[in-house]
Amino acid sequence: MGRIIRIKIALGPNNSLVKDSVTYPLGLPPDMHSTIILTLRGGEFDEFEPGRFRIWMDFDGLHSIIRIRDNEFVLRPVIHLFIIRATGSIAGVVTPGAAFPVISIYNSTDTAYALPGWEGNFKVRGLDTGTYTVFINGSNGYNDTTINNVSVTVGKTTNLGTIKLHK
Repeated sequence: MGRIIRIKIALGPNNSLVKDSVTYPLGLPPDMHSTIILTLRGGEFDEFEPGRFRIWMDFDGLHSIIRIRDNEFVLRPVIHLFIIRATGSIAGVVTPGAAFPVISIYNSTDTAYALPGWEGNFKVRGLDTGTYTVFINGSNGYNDTTINNVSVTVGKTTNLGTIKLHK
């Protein structure tokens, strides 16, 4: 059996950022190549079946997009590797799908986002133990919803159940 020591990610040239409904090009800094190399130390794997492993990666959008001047941005990707057994998660279902919700999960040290699937299901993994706020941003006339004091524990999934958005 082999082992993985590096992961190579190639970035395409047509990246963009949408801010206040305006699309801006999102290029790479002049000193950066279009290839990212992640070097693994050996503890970044989850064994989910005997002999089968998963590597979980989190693209940190907050720290990866850098404003260099007004309405001018560059992409310098920050990627965190994590293992499920060392982190917690939050899951649930947001209805109706016509609300096209965006879910933000945050506390004083971290922020994560989710876009639910067609049936409204979402699951955010890789969270540290702590208390989080879940903000559901509705659209198409649906009101936003906030759920405070959501407790996350390593190795567990906190299930929020079904969250119904209203107009």
